[in-house]
Amino acid sequence: MAADKVIFRRWKDTQTIIALFPEIPEGNRLQYVQSFEHIGQHGAADYQIVLNQTIPAKLSESDVQDLIRELESRGYTLRVGKRKDKWDDAVRMRRIQEMNAALRE
Repeated sequence: MAADKVIFRRWKDTQTIIALFPEIPEGNRLQYVQSFEHIGQHGAADYQIVLNQTIPAKLSESDVQDLIRELESRGYTLRVGKRKDKWDDAVRMRRIQEMNAALRE
């Protein structure tokens, strides 16, 4: 199984960690990516809004390592990245198209 790209960010206000999956769509709109936090679990995230309200998280930090362990215990194989790129958008768009095609069948 292919690894899921994940980007870890720290909220400026609460200092908690959010994991963003830039290749996994949340719904059928390109702007939303799947996200995960200890509290709240999975949800949709507007990547740009989250970016504006967070700072990069360091992989060496214990709360990031805790979230990595939690994600891996849920079956994720992670590929850690630092930022979203145009290829992530292309992968997410392809997945949206595949989901829409499956719904039409």
